[in-house]
Amino acid sequence: MTTETEKLPSIVSSVLIPRKDKNVKEALDVFFCFDDAFCLPTGISAFSVLENNKTLPLNVHLVGVDVSDKNLDYFKQLNCSPNSEILFHSLTAKECEKITASRSTLHFPPASFVRIFLPELFPALSKMLYLDGDTLCVGSLKELADLDLKGKLAAVVLDIKAKDGSSVRHGRRDFNSGMMLINVKPYVESDIAQKTLTVLENNRQYKSPDQMALNDALEDRRVILPKKFNFIQELTVHGEQDQDRPTDSVIVHYANRSKPWTEAFSTRLYQKYYGSSPWKGFSKELVYKKDPNSIRRYALWHLKNKDFGRFTKLLLIYLSVLIERKKRKLSKKNRTLEIKK
Repeated sequence: MTTETEKLPSIVSSVLIPRKDKNVKEALDVFFCFDDAFCLPTGISAFSVLENNKTLPLNVHLVGVDVSDKNLDYFKQLNCSPNSEILFHSLTAKECEKITASRSTLHFPPASFVRIFLPELFPALSKMLYLDGDTLCVGSLKELADLDLKGKLAAVVLDIKAKDGSSVRHGRRDFNSGMMLINVKPYVESDIAQKTLTVLENNRQYKSPDQMALNDALEDRRVILPKKFNFIQELTVHGEQDQDRPTDSVIVHYANRSKPWTEAFSTRLYQKYYGSSPWKGFSKELVYKKDPNSIRRYALWHLKNKDFGRFTKLLLIYLSVLIERKKRKLSKKNRTLEIKK
């Protein structure tokens, strides 16, 4: 087990918004892990959790890697019920090297590693609910708060079936790690964090490396929940598919690159929370991380709707992104060749 203090990153914790109701004895611990670039979606997800669980006592834990004071100020503006509180746990990428050093997977964002170690960083907790920042909570979490995990390591939802069959491995279907209700003590005692990193090192070919490694480490010691607790929502350009989600959905997960906080894939459901949150004044990105496929889809949508001016502009953006990526690949290839010489 990674219980030695020197092997874990140092965390500086503070209470952003204190609990006003001092009579609360138990609360559901909800965790988000993110860096400075992912503050907006994480903030909106946290906002949706608080909005739809006003009668349920919550401890909302924001675990941020190198988050700026400017971005942190927006989290301080969240509307928190008297029975809940918001805590911020600050880490640096340098500190995260304690768990990523000498790993072949070092190129993954530190926040991806931190979530694997959450139970070891907060061992005093009984259970914790981890949520990805690209989720929306649209219902009550009370059922999860009351769930008895009965010795299992985590409660999870099965991932959608991949066309290439990669979601079914070792005779079982993988779960999606964007929502995990974790049983802290057995998770730590089973050394799941270290097992996950070992799997990552030995399986560089994994398409969704941290998720697939977690599946391998947990094996069958999991409770399978209904998909309403992690409903994977795919979007098309202005398609509003999340309006047709199952009516009992509790957590909607925008797991692919069609992110609803962007201009191309914005939806009325997401805008409901976006527009009421502290981030409502932020302008939307065109697409997520300049993804060329998303830009192409957005351009074709405008062409279909006979907006030829906008289509032309997006086509030029699409071509410039492709050229930029090509240059980066060439530069990387040249550096590799120089090293080999």
